[in-house]
Amino acid sequence: AASASGATPAQATSASGATPPAAASASGSPSPAPGDGDSPARGRCQGPLCSVGKVAPYQSGDLEQPGELEAAVKARSFAGELVITYANEAGSAWVTNLVLSLRDVGIEHWFVIQMTKRGCDGLFNSPGRISCGHSTWDMDGCKSEADRTGATERMWFIRHYYLARIIDLGEVNVMALDGDMTMQRLPYPWLHDPQTLGGHNFVLSLDNGASALMINNGFMYLRACRPRGQVQRILYEILRREKDVCRNPKVYAKGGAYWTPTDRANITEGHHNYIFVSAKDQKIYQDVLMSAFCGRHLIVRNEPTQVHIPKGRWNEYVKHFTGGLRNDEM
Repeated sequence: AASASGATPAQATSASGATPPAAASASGSPSPAPGDGDSPARGRCQGPLCSVGKVAPYQSGDLEQPGELEAAVKARSFAGELVITYANEAGSAWVTNLVLSLRDVGIEHWFVIQMTKRGCDGLFNSPGRISCGHSTWDMDGCKSEADRTGATERMWFIRHYYLARIIDLGEVNVMALDGDMTMQRLPYPWLHDPQTLGGHNFVLSLDNGASALMINNGFMYLRACRPRGQVQRILYEILRREKDVCRNPKVYAKGGAYWTPTDRANITEGHHNYIFVSAKDQKIYQDVLMSAFCGRHLIVRNEPTQVHIPKGRWNEYVKHFTGGLRNDEM
């Protein structure tokens, strides 16, 4: 996959031109790919997970209605695998480009989650016959379309919600891709290789370095994840942290319990209003993953509301919210 944001999983091409092993370069010239699923040329697919021509088009109703998600997963999965992506109407062209690239490498077992019925109708009735469903989920009102940033944030968080719900079904492994990506080769040889990624339940792409603070969730692969298992708990914790800020605004406002200790110690300052932050769910992801690694509640990357850290106080800020652990120790 190639991400416009620069996310580079093991078989990815980034918009910046970075080409990890077994990736197609920005110029389009491929390097060798391992395994039985090797695709020697675009449009040709070998192996048991080539599903083009084997999965029928499908349009679901509102995925929040009983049975709709279950029916969509059953209709669009293949050999125990499913790829999901998501988009609003403005992103329809991007997500169309993604699913057409999936078809190019032999993958038809994908499903698009659209924010509106009209958006899904447009995709499904297009020449590409793009399988999709829409959703009215809005994080229990915390990401309402009526809010200034609610529509965008609903789209960010909706994948984590549905990944957690799909785990409850206990039927498929799931690859989740951002809509601004394109697939260059069949990824399963790397994902299923027992010598590298094959033993892991949760595979995520990185941003700019091999660090827990550099997670980019534009590419995710969930394998054999159990209901109430660690991966599902991570997904629900991401949603819980954001809901907590929405439901308890006074706690995170100026004078509230969250910032008062550090404000009094002059470690933090500011109006502490709720503000729109780019890629907020990604920052929460990083904190939740570090919390899972360490077995304790940590917050480093995502400030729940606005904050300013005075010059020279960063180390004290980190110590307060992590107990002093450095990233390498985490």
